[in-house]
Amino acid sequence: MHQQVDQYDLSTVVNKNAFSETVEFRQCEIEGRSLVTKQPLNPGDIILVEHPQLRYLIEPECRSSLSPHYSKRLWQQLKKSIQNDEDFSPGVPAAMLAYLSLKEEERPKYDFFYYPELTEEHPTVRLIKEASNTVVSTVPEFKNIDPMDMAKFILKIYGNAHTVSFAHERATQTHKKRKERRQRYIPKFGEPYDNSVFAEERQVQQRSMICLMTWGSKFAHSCAPNMFLQYEPSENAMVFRAVRALKQGTVLSFSYLPEDDMSLGGLVCGTTVLRQAKLRKFKFFECACTRCSDYDWSRGCEGEIYYHKGHWETGCGVQQDIPSFIGEREDHVQKITLAFAGLAHGLKPVDEDSLRMIEPYMEDLLHPEEEEDDDDKEVPVPEHHWTYGSIHAVLATYHLKLFSQFFGKGLAERFGMTQKGLNEAVIYMRFLNVRIWSCPSGSPGNPMAAFFAGWRILTIVMESVFQGTQKTKKCNDNDSDSSDDDSSSEEEEELVTTTELIPIPEVWKQPVGQIIDIVQSEWIPLVTQVFHARQSPVVDSMLQRINQFIDRVEQVSAL
Repeated sequence: MHQQVDQYDLSTVVNKNAFSETVEFRQCEIEGRSLVTKQPLNPGDIILVEHPQLRYLIEPECRSSLSPHYSKRLWQQLKKSIQNDEDFSPGVPAAMLAYLSLKEEERPKYDFFYYPELTEEHPTVRLIKEASNTVVSTVPEFKNIDPMDMAKFILKIYGNAHTVSFAHERATQTHKKRKERRQRYIPKFGEPYDNSVFAEERQVQQRSMICLMTWGSKFAHSCAPNMFLQYEPSENAMVFRAVRALKQGTVLSFSYLPEDDMSLGGLVCGTTVLRQAKLRKFKFFECACTRCSDYDWSRGCEGEIYYHKGHWETGCGVQQDIPSFIGEREDHVQKITLAFAGLAHGLKPVDEDSLRMIEPYMEDLLHPEEEEDDDDKEVPVPEHHWTYGSIHAVLATYHLKLFSQFFGKGLAERFGMTQKGLNEAVIYMRFLNVRIWSCPSGSPGNPMAAFFAGWRILTIVMESVFQGTQKTKKCNDNDSDSSDDDSSSEEEEELVTTTELIPIPEVWKQPVGQIIDIVQSEWIPLVTQVFHARQSPVVDSMLQRINQFIDRVEQVSAL
């Protein structure tokens, strides 16, 4: 049965006409009642632009329009209600604050959203019910709240809402006491503040926000989605774009999972088993998308054996024994890899002692030391396992960026750190291109997730090549001849900085060329097409930087 979307409320939809002409409701065999295409679509076609029905910060730091009831005391009480469970903190406390801000007459609007029944025997449902009862009985601000109604709301958030990241900059404090403090310091420091004073107030931070969308929540999930979702803060709009050509009647999907390169169980880091477990826990369903039904190409083991629907098989379907890497060894490697990735990428504080641990730990995972007792010998990380690529991303960051920052460029050059880092970056970029961007079986991949994950390493590669193919020097800018007044010779001569291009080292050419080949031949054409209909300043800047990098490499290769 087909149903047209214009039979329903489209008040949150920006592109109402285009959306109504593009999609319709249809009962699907696997996905259930979902939005499907009414006409063929091309990469870059805009399917939906929608204002969130509800949005709030995941981890508020002060009272604001997005968190009007926040206080440090209240926030700590809410976190205590779930025993600071890392999987549900700060998610559940933030949802409780959002519920508290809803007016009584606003709550029926959320009946449109799916949630699992409170009687369902599900660990997440049980936890949220218990936390809601605890908060209503112990926190004064919630004493008039129906705990089961709040539990339903929180389950709707978990089942339907999506996390977005945005750049947050606030140079002026909005809190009353901070405004008063600002006024006290104006006579002393002047207005506006010098950049060196209270610099932390001027920094741009990446903040995470929950957005609940009326229509965006009706799209199906896929671990190999055919749409890409992007939040545009300037318009407070969520934009859904097609990322590949779609036939009429195709179920429209995007990912409910994290698409970054740091979340275990997301589209880049992790395995089919981890993705399915995360979806069961937080979204209340078992994923049976094309990627989860295919071989797990990110979980290959020795002998090119892959996980497939509960078994280990060769690529041609012959079942094998469970590989020796699977089990405690795999769990350990995954945790260590992401821990050091957080360190290398600046998500955790780094000092010289912790920095010195990166290379030996990562190398030991790839090439464990020989043990006298063969039974105690650790299994090396398989080349076709996702951690193999991520470990090389950590090493590339260490060799290209961190080593020179802490120990100096001279020492980095002496030990050939740039060459090492470039070779490691190639391994990671190939992993993204072969295992994430596309699949060896030919089934759909995750091109946008691969592009944005690759960007982190690509920026480090580009900066290293830019710095390594130019020579900066200072010279005197004094064109006066010897007959000038003697006083001029006594004046301080102005120094001018000049930059001169130098040839790219021969040992860099091959890895840099391999990276450019991946990016230029495959990534740029699709990304350009995906963003052609509605440009993104962020993506435009990324593509511009890549083209500058390619031009630089061509210039210095010809010297």
